[in-house]
Amino acid sequence: MNAETISRPSGIELKFRGFASVYRRREEQGLCARRSQFAMNLQSYLCSSLLAAYALCFSLAQAETLGGRVVKIADGDTVTILDESNRQHKVRLVGIDAPERKQPFGTVSRQHLADLVFGKTVVVKWQKRDRYQRILGKVLVDGQDVNLEQIKAGLAWHYKQYGKAQQLADRSRYGEA
Repeated sequence: MNAETISRPSGIELKFRGFASVYRRREEQGLCARRSQFAMNLQSYLCSSLLAAYALCFSLAQAETLGGRVVKIADGDTVTILDESNRQHKVRLVGIDAPERKQPFGTVSRQHLADLVFGKTVVVKWQKRDRYQRILGKVLVDGQDVNLEQIKAGLAWHYKQYGKAQQLADRSRYGEA
């Protein structure tokens, strides 16, 4: 039998007698298996990434809106809204914290919030409730972000505890204000 020489990419030459074709076949199968494994890993990664992106978009799209008239101001960060079905909803302004009524500037903060929203029709964008079942939301009057206005007036501060209930853009705006 004649010896057959196979050159490897590493520069090593292998000499075989009669089994060269078997070796080549097995080598090709191994290469195909590695390529196939890489393709499967890549496909799995891409599918996972797309699924994560879809879940993120879906969760952001799940924000609910509530419309109604503000009928009560509890303090500088909590209001009560009466919807068109005459149901009351307690809303905690997400992303801010204001002094309580009996704390310094508590009444000033409450009065400023009342000046902004009391008796007016508002829209609340929200995604979840807190442990007291209050809606955690961003209150808008004629497109104006009331939560942010409380911070800008110096009568509330950015409150990070409810940060996950807040959109990323709002979080950064409130942090900068």
